[in-house]
Amino acid sequence: MWYWTKIIFLVFVGAVVVWLGYEVVTFPAISRLRDENPTTSSMIEFRLSEARPRVASRGNL
Repeated sequence: MWYWTKIIFLVFVGAVVVWLGYEVVTFPAISRLRDENPTTSSMIEFRLSEARPRVASRGNL
Protein backbone atom coordinates (compact mmCIF):
# COMPACT_ATOMS: atom_id res chain seq x y z
CA MET A 1 0.00 0.00 0.00
CA TRP A 2 2.79 2.48 0.85
CA TYR A 3 4.46 1.76 -2.47
CA TRP A 4 1.41 2.94 -4.47
CA THR A 5 0.87 5.90 -2.19
CA LYS A 6 4.46 6.98 -2.78
CA ILE A 7 4.13 6.49 -6.56
CA ILE A 8 0.90 8.51 -6.71
CA PHE A 9 2.44 11.26 -4.58
CA LEU A 10 5.56 11.44 -6.76
CA VAL A 11 3.48 11.58 -9.94
CA PHE A 12 1.44 14.42 -8.44
CA VAL A 13 4.57 16.33 -7.36
CA GLY A 14 6.11 15.78 -10.80
CA ALA A 15 2.98 17.11 -12.51
CA VAL A 16 3.02 20.21 -10.29
CA VAL A 17 6.72 20.81 -11.04
CA VAL A 18 6.14 20.45 -14.79
CA TRP A 19 3.16 22.81 -14.63
CA LEU A 20 5.12 25.43 -12.67
CA GLY A 21 8.03 25.15 -15.11
CA TYR A 22 5.66 25.66 -18.02
CA GLU A 23 4.17 28.74 -16.35
CA VAL A 24 7.62 30.24 -15.71
CA VAL A 25 8.74 29.70 -19.30
CA THR A 26 5.55 31.00 -20.96
CA PHE A 27 4.66 33.87 -18.61
CA PRO A 28 4.97 37.18 -20.45
CA ALA A 29 7.53 39.75 -19.35
CA ILE A 30 5.41 42.64 -18.13
CA SER A 31 8.15 44.62 -16.38
CA ARG A 32 9.05 46.50 -19.57
CA LEU A 33 5.49 47.86 -19.78
CA ARG A 34 6.36 50.09 -16.83
CA ASP A 35 8.76 52.09 -19.01
CA GLU A 36 7.32 51.85 -22.54
CA ASN A 37 3.95 51.48 -24.22
CA PRO A 38 3.26 48.41 -26.36
CA THR A 39 3.52 48.95 -30.10
CA THR A 40 0.38 46.91 -30.68
CA SER A 41 -1.93 44.49 -28.95
CA SER A 42 -5.02 42.53 -29.87
CA MET A 43 -7.20 45.26 -28.36
CA ILE A 44 -5.43 47.98 -30.36
CA GLU A 45 -5.80 45.95 -33.56
CA PHE A 46 -9.49 45.33 -32.86
CA ARG A 47 -10.19 49.02 -32.26
CA LEU A 48 -8.32 49.94 -35.44
CA SER A 49 -10.33 47.43 -37.46
CA GLU A 50 -13.52 48.92 -36.01
CA ALA A 51 -12.45 52.49 -36.79
CA ARG A 52 -11.36 51.91 -40.40
CA PRO A 53 -14.88 51.38 -41.85
CA ARG A 54 -16.22 54.43 -39.99
CA VAL A 55 -13.42 56.66 -41.23
CA ALA A 56 -13.71 55.32 -44.78
CA SER A 57 -17.48 55.93 -44.84
CA ARG A 58 -16.94 59.57 -43.87
CA GLY A 59 -14.32 60.05 -46.56
CA ASN A 60 -11.66 61.21 -44.13
CA LEU A 61 -8.92 58.89 -45.32
